[in-house]
Amino acid sequence: MFVADAAEIASFNFNNDATNHDIIDFVFDSGFQNPVYFKEISFKKSEARYEVSQSRDEGTGVDTAQMSVFVNIPAPSSAQLAALESLRNTCELVVIVQEFGTNTLFRVLGADQSEFGTMEFMSLSGGSGAARTDANTYELQLMGEQTEAPYILESIFNSSQTPSTDQAAMVTFITSDQRPS
Repeated sequence: MFVADAAEIASFNFNNDATNHDIIDFVFDSGFQNPVYFKEISFKKSEARYEVSQSRDEGTGVDTAQMSVFVNIPAPSSAQLAALESLRNTCELVVIVQEFGTNTLFRVLGADQSEFGTMEFMSLSGGSGAARTDANTYELQLMGEQTEAPYILESIFNSSQTPSTDQAAMVTFITSDQRPS
């Protein structure tokens, strides 16, 4: 999972038509002196999940997608707690979730064609396990709402402005703004 402050993203390039619901590129805002880009939050299998529920308000007829991301952090270290505090203090987030497995999809939460940065810190709860073998665990919840279903990050433009779907190159770009060659 990758998390970024929406202020660091200048724009998304959407490919939205009858057969696609993709983001085919995005651009970081070059105005930051010390850009952070997307921060990777690593976890083990079964320690994170996301949920999306799309509904229509009967009174207004407006569709919304409510999104939640849950991440378990077993026995968090001091550095992990500091990172969680930093995340808590950022109010407009974009989250990219890479589904588990090889050549899996990147889901973009908190960004659609009307706005981006709609994900935010919702809660952080934790405690000790109930038995000697239970782990001390914290659970982070991020929540957001947008008008469209989450997009799939399909590609990143390489240095010659053609789409690259290489996942390792996409992760490098997401975390460093280094476009594939």
